[in-house]
Amino acid sequence: MQSGFIFSLIFAVFIGLFALRNGGPVTIDLFFTEIELSQALVIIFSALLGAIVIYFLNFFKILHFKREIKSINKKHESVDSDMQVLNNRILVLEEEKNGLLKVIEQEDFDSQLLKSEKDNLFCGEGSIRAIKKLDMV
Repeated sequence: MQSGFIFSLIFAVFIGLFALRNGGPVTIDLFFTEIELSQALVIIFSALLGAIVIYFLNFFKILHFKREIKSINKKHESVDSDMQVLNNRILVLEEEKNGLLKVIEQEDFDSQLLKSEKDNLFCGEGSIRAIKKLDMV
């Protein structure tokens, strides 16, 4: 920002020096009338008018960018809130998954326990039959 201001001041000094060195009278034709002015005034007025035009064009550009930044910030806030909702949903789903995994592990454990009890029961019946056969003999 400061470098632009410094450049503008240096440029204004050069325009002023140029205008002073070229100060002869000039006739300007304004469609309906003719005016005779100093060339220095014409140069300074033209530079000043150009600076004003540039300032207003830049001003409207800055306004446009500010509106665009506000719009982008609103979208960003919306995306942040959506992301927070989704992160909360992920946490809930992970908790549900962990709960289901525990249920599955418990069912597997219960299934293995029942299988081992069943195997023990069948082995026990075979042992009982063998003992009865021995007792008969």
